Amino acid sequence: MNAQPVDRASTADIVSGFLSVIAISAGLFSLAYRPVRVDTFAIILAFVAAGLSGRNQRLAGIAVAVTATCFILGMLFAILAEKPLF
Repeated sequence: MNAQPVDRASTADIVSGFLSVIAISAGLFSLAYRPVRVDTFAIILAFVAAGLSGRNQRLAGIAVAVTATCFILGMLFAILAEKPLF
């Protein structure tokens, strides 16, 4: 028998993945709700996930890009629709 050892993800990688998904969800939610409140939280989560990530670097990078884009689009939509930013 020739069994290969399984490469397990560390706890930081798992937490980084969850934080990235939460940041992406919050960023998309901010397009419909107040962008300054929600996107500030989402961008901070995305940066923390990027700092923690070892294995999930691509997902964390996508989270940073999505939250930054959603912040800009959310601000634009809120200004055009004359909705409150905060």
